[in-house]
Amino acid sequence: MRNRWNLLLAFVAVLGVLIAGCISHRVSYQPARPSQPVVKSEKYPDANAVIIFDSTRVELEPSGEYTWTGHKLVKILNNRGKERYGEAKFTYCSIYDTVLIRKARVIQRDGTVLEVPPGAIKDVPIPAFGKFFLPNVRMKIVTFPSVQEGCCVEVVFDQVMKNPPMENNFDDVQLFEDTEPILDRVYTVVAPRDMPLRYLVKNGELSFTKQEQGDKIVYSWAARDVPRVVTEVGMPPLSDVATKLLISTVPSWQKWSTWYYRLCKPKFEADDAIKLKVKELTTSLSSQEEKIRTLYYFVAQNIRYVETTLTGKKGGYEPFPAPKTFKNKYGVCRDKAALLVSMLKQIDVDAYIALTNPTITVEQDIPADQFNHAIVAVKDSNGEFFYLDPTAEDARDFLVAVEQNKGVLICDEDGEPLRFTALVPPEQNMGRILCRSTLDEHGTLRCKLTFTTNGFYDYILRSWMKYLPPARREMIWQQVISSISPNAVIDSINISNLKNLYEPAYVEIYYTAKDYVLKAGNFLIFRMPGDTEGLDFLAKAFLRGADLPVRRYPLKLWSTFASCVEETLRVPEGYAVKALPERVNAHYPKVSYQARYEAESGRITLIKKLLVSDIKIHLSDYPNLREVLSLASRASRGKVILVAEPQGGRPPE
Repeated sequence: MRNRWNLLLAFVAVLGVLIAGCISHRVSYQPARPSQPVVKSEKYPDANAVIIFDSTRVELEPSGEYTWTGHKLVKILNNRGKERYGEAKFTYCSIYDTVLIRKARVIQRDGTVLEVPPGAIKDVPIPAFGKFFLPNVRMKIVTFPSVQEGCCVEVVFDQVMKNPPMENNFDDVQLFEDTEPILDRVYTVVAPRDMPLRYLVKNGELSFTKQEQGDKIVYSWAARDVPRVVTEVGMPPLSDVATKLLISTVPSWQKWSTWYYRLCKPKFEADDAIKLKVKELTTSLSSQEEKIRTLYYFVAQNIRYVETTLTGKKGGYEPFPAPKTFKNKYGVCRDKAALLVSMLKQIDVDAYIALTNPTITVEQDIPADQFNHAIVAVKDSNGEFFYLDPTAEDARDFLVAVEQNKGVLICDEDGEPLRFTALVPPEQNMGRILCRSTLDEHGTLRCKLTFTTNGFYDYILRSWMKYLPPARREMIWQQVISSISPNAVIDSINISNLKNLYEPAYVEIYYTAKDYVLKAGNFLIFRMPGDTEGLDFLAKAFLRGADLPVRRYPLKLWSTFASCVEETLRVPEGYAVKALPERVNAHYPKVSYQARYEAESGRITLIKKLLVSDIKIHLSDYPNLREVLSLASRASRGKVILVAEPQGGRPPE
């Protein structure tokens, strides 16, 4: 239940649209309506496809059972449209529901209709990692024949919920915008009168109708002629910027919390094997914090994480019993979380399974299922909660920084409200680069570089190095060093034990660069090695998207972070410092940068620090970030000038 949250837009069958050539006309299980206006591709020059019609109709029963009928018609404009819409995929969990394909066909440009043959509709288990399959989770795959530019693909399906996870309740989240234009988008729920829907529209407006029909109420939302969402690097996920509808009959987050706790509670029961392992791991440890950390690292590193993007009813809710996950040595996030809860309870830790979403904003006002990930919450002696994510194999911290300031629902018997994880100060996600450099009178630079990390910097650096082959790793470090000077050659590299999560990851590099300086008479001119922009390559990765001069959407960052470079360079005998780059000191509410250069006793010191204190840079703050990065870039091009002393002397140290 992790990673990018995929909302499967459903399709409804009140009406549909059929295009023959360039002419479209409404169809349904009623007599066909008159033809509709021509859909001209030149009207959508940047689109890959046009979603002509996308509707959903949900017939809801008091038990929470429902039949969800979808109807979607898409015109293909180019090869990218073919790639995206050449197949239709529908995920379901056999414990809860099933999917029935009622109609699937291709309408060619000349009006020829090609029905999808039964053999082109597959029902397959969903693979996770390699040989592993997600239990009870399946996918219907419809492969459309002879898909070409200018044709249309149409599908009608039923999703039949026969065993609702939470009895007598219903919830859903629907997007009304897409990265392709939408001509007609409709979502309708027919609900019992005594089962009122709570609903909320975010990031836009929708037309809405509500009608009483006997003992039913028909709710309907619609959008027409919706432009495509033009994506940009570093934008928030589509769910955070697109117009969306949240609906729920669940009365509160506390109801969700209690329901999921009761579903999971039997799975926490430990067997003898788990009890023995906990005793083996913790007997020699004195503090409770050490025991918690040891059990956390054990589950994170020894129980393989089977990743899936599926959420909620699509991927299943119920974890495996802890003994089964312990025996299998693999599981999805909820399985690993349940196992860690089970192990923590053996050392009398007040631990709970918790639901979260590291990717999107969980809207607090409507208790609709927006979670795609399960973690663990622990209540400390002060009654405060802290969180652990046992899927993060390479994280020293209990919670990966991408999960900060995210909605989290702790699940217990009494029911908990929706909370949000803390926003971590940037100093706790700092990468530090220490440079100890010596320059001789011939212009040769010798340097020891040390990269030290904590927080998210540690997680990224450790994960990156751990999974790269040694030869590839050394090649990349050589590229980093070459950004300082094309003549730079690595003499040696020392990398910490990346599997040891008890110590921060670090890298030590010794290198030599001949002809590092520009000689001009009595002067030596050069840039401080620590000023090289390519040196802190992780900061550049964190700030992906900040190169855009103007943005449509806020810049979403992985984490708060800080980057610090500290350098001491010893100048050659017989030279004095003539000039240094100017100092920089820029402070804004969410971002700051400073660079300080000093010369004393034959040494030059450089200290520069970049801090970003939020994970979302709003449009109003984006110019400040651009200004700071521009100042940092200009400062990095500053030069040091040394001049030969008349008598070759140096002030005594």
